[in-house]
Amino acid sequence: MALESVKSLIGKVELEHRIDELTLKIGGAATKTKDGIKFNPINKMYFSDSEKSTFGQYYINATYRFDADNKVIAEYFRAYKEGAEYSPNNGALLQLYNRAGKFDIYNELIYRSSYVGVYDQKINTGIDYTAGVIYHYSKQLDVKLKGENLFDRATQIGMSGLKIAPYDRRVILTLEYIF
Repeated sequence: MALESVKSLIGKVELEHRIDELTLKIGGAATKTKDGIKFNPINKMYFSDSEKSTFGQYYINATYRFDADNKVIAEYFRAYKEGAEYSPNNGALLQLYNRAGKFDIYNELIYRSSYVGVYDQKINTGIDYTAGVIYHYSKQLDVKLKGENLFDRATQIGMSGLKIAPYDRRVILTLEYIF
């Protein structure tokens, strides 16, 4: 049996308003899909699913720039689904960018709600914290230190009945020389 082409109708709207150093964005997107492609793990084949699915997402984003080198970004989203499962219903993001002398500092916190994945697998709430610092020693040499998934609670994904983190908790030290 041949796969059918996915039929989708997609729309997106975003409003942006600036007040001095603050930029606010409010938006939403929606999609209606028919003949989505799914995977059957028993016979290890893809198939076209004639079931219709509807997915909508609404979000608000605020960016505040203290100056050219220092800013904070906050965002929240809420998703609505019918027949389109396997993803969080809401989430949030907080990012901080700072410069202090020769140092660039980055912090990011991501939250995603729990949800039920494929095979009725409960995927736990994800809280992913990443931090990094770059020391600009000279125009040619940067020393970078970055920690990813520092709380060891990044949002997992379900694959073949297993819960898998997108990446492990790790720290990366890099020397970058430009010549």
